[in-house]
Amino acid sequence: MTESILVSMPLCKIPPEAARRAIVSMLEQTHRDLKLLVVNDGDDVSVWEPFSDITDPRMLRLDLPVNRGRYFVDAVTLAASVGVFDWWTPHDADDWSEPDRFQRMVAKGVKENAEVVFCGWAWDRLNGTTAARVPTPLRAQSSYLRHVAHHTALFRPAPLLAVGGPHPEWRIAYDTLMVSIAATRLEWTSVDAPLYHHVARPGSLSLAPETGMKSKERILLHRKRQAIWDKLRRGADPAVLLAPSAGARAEVRYWADQVRGLW
Repeated sequence: MTESILVSMPLCKIPPEAARRAIVSMLEQTHRDLKLLVVNDGDDVSVWEPFSDITDPRMLRLDLPVNRGRYFVDAVTLAASVGVFDWWTPHDADDWSEPDRFQRMVAKGVKENAEVVFCGWAWDRLNGTTAARVPTPLRAQSSYLRHVAHHTALFRPAPLLAVGGPHPEWRIAYDTLMVSIAATRLEWTSVDAPLYHHVARPGSLSLAPETGMKSKERILLHRKRQAIWDKLRRGADPAVLLAPSAGARAEVRYWADQVRGLW
């Protein structure tokens, strides 16, 4: 019996050629037991036209009426995956993965009975160069919150949800906090090879002037994130400290039900 994977891929304002590369990299994984849930995150319905020739039944489509952001989509798909899939993972629609990524990560996770499996990643820069990185262990008492890995992890859905998971009310800069919580609260292992390719793209959230690494919004969120991390280090429960509002939880439940109807 193979281990099943749900891949969460929001799609909004992504160049079609980049999105196709991301989608194909998932459908061509040597680990075949997966579903790729591509979510039109408030874009025009014509977003599907460039992919009308992709008929693989493992690619599922969902339309959101308005843009909600990466973490809302991930919160929905994670909630829908619990009890259905063995693993859940986020994947950016402008990045891509090596074809043996999931095969190697699942094998390592099963062998070591891990709840999270990281892999190394390659950063494909705007100037055409590539920098490869591997996961860096993060001690539970590290005082400074630092980036552990990009969207390079496979998570067991229930354990990730138990420590908070993606936050549906954040728009940017939350993945570092989520991954750091998982790295310090769950059992994890890693495949130290660059199997995920993070592509630097002009106009992306991490490079755009309004939301980029040096933007005012991101700097403020970094401070907020660090304050949260300090509380977690003192023993706060992440599922309680980071609990979304009642309204957000209700929206996540509603859309998770819609996702379950796609299986």
